[in-house]
Amino acid sequence: MENKTGRYFKYAIGEIILVVIGILIALQINNWNEQRKLNNEEQSLLKDLNSEFKINLENLKNNMLINQENQKAVAGLLDLIQQKNMEENTNKLDSLFMVVFSYGSFNTTSGVLNEVINSGKLRIIKDDSLRKNLTQWPGKIDNMVEDIIIRRDQMNFQLQPFYSKHAPIKNGNKYMSFASWSDKYEAKKMEDSNFGYNIEALESREFEGHLYKYLLDQDFVIMNDIELHNFIELILTQINQNLAK
Repeated sequence: MENKTGRYFKYAIGEIILVVIGILIALQINNWNEQRKLNNEEQSLLKDLNSEFKINLENLKNNMLINQENQKAVAGLLDLIQQKNMEENTNKLDSLFMVVFSYGSFNTTSGVLNEVINSGKLRIIKDDSLRKNLTQWPGKIDNMVEDIIIRRDQMNFQLQPFYSKHAPIKNGNKYMSFASWSDKYEAKKMEDSNFGYNIEALESREFEGHLYKYLLDQDFVIMNDIELHNFIELILTQINQNLAK
């Protein structure tokens, strides 16, 4: 009886061990499957984010070119005031001011990132540095938008009204181009205005002040453009480092 009991006890222990091993293997397989699903989901998110930030980078590059040309045009107008030869260069004045009207405002594409953040899927991305940078993106955009609004208001409420009062904006129509925004639309060309220029006002301290304030506002926008350009390139580098080869 003792021998039978001992064998039965050993057999029972063996069965328990086998059951425990089976459970552990099943749990491990389940963990592997879950991790594989998370890895696949992470790769899918990274690919979508990579596409989205590439679009943002291209849009920002175009925006930067427009703003840099805009900045040069403002500097050109300030030179005309400084030299006090605006009356002999009204055509140049018209062309420069049309470029000044054409400033760039970066519109971000953030649908994928917003969905990742709002759904809590950001935790799926294992790279701590990349996760941190992605969470900083909305704040950087908010900072950029603030400076864009300041520049826009300076144009709409100070510079443009003053110029409209003392110069025929319509004369700039022959220099207006929408090529930076559309390759399918072309503005209708019109004859010059019958109204003349108030050269004294255009070479005044007040107009110079409006222009220079706008130039300063544009400086901040361009600085943000450069910073954001570098930040996007960093994010793209980190994304590519985490994409499966």
